[in-house]
Amino acid sequence: MSASLSIILPTYNEKENICEMIDCLRKEFNLAQIIVVDDNSPDRTWQLVRDKAASDLRIKLIRRFGNRSLVSSLREGICAADGEVITWLDCDFSMSPGTISKLIAGISSDYDIAVGSRYIKDGNDARNSRARVMASRLINKLAQWLLRSFVCDLTSGFIASGKHVFRSITLDGYYGEYCIDFILRAQRAGFKIKEIPYTCVSRSKGKTKTAPNPAVFIARSLNYFKKIFSLINT
Repeated sequence: MSASLSIILPTYNEKENICEMIDCLRKEFNLAQIIVVDDNSPDRTWQLVRDKAASDLRIKLIRRFGNRSLVSSLREGICAADGEVITWLDCDFSMSPGTISKLIAGISSDYDIAVGSRYIKDGNDARNSRARVMASRLINKLAQWLLRSFVCDLTSGFIASGKHVFRSITLDGYYGEYCIDFILRAQRAGFKIKEIPYTCVSRSKGKTKTAPNPAVFIARSLNYFKKIFSLINT
């Protein structure tokens, strides 16, 4: 399975994590394609990736200069992916690379998509910020109820999917709200989805992009709510 696996790493100022993450993924998935989509990081994350890619054809660097956002990075990574199974994760080790094997195993003839879930049995949201954890749980409970979804972690952002899914569904959004949209549209389209438990932890190196200050935290939370309500009658 790993021979047909593409792993997407969207990055912005991740020089403290990127080399360790790539080395970890190469060790765990020897034949996987690793696609780093970097938004021209001022800390030159892209240069570290370029140096590694120069001696390893498994690594592909996409350095972007405009239209920068998490979702547009993922879309470019998906377009560049060669694998029949595509997965993506944050580069800060909040999502364990070891969980990818479980996500891949979850995709079989019976499932099209596997979602790393913090909110099912044996999953956990162990981040240090209580406000972020409470907000995430609230958004997921509301989304699950209003959208009548069986998926418990609609804002996971830790997904493995068969490439065929992206022939009919394109990621839409700016930041994490894309995940609600993707999972719900996949569910409505009849794709089979399985949740796999994992524990999300706080990053130990570098600065968070999810909620670097209260204003961004509030703005992004509002975007989640807007996305939920936009999907109710569509």
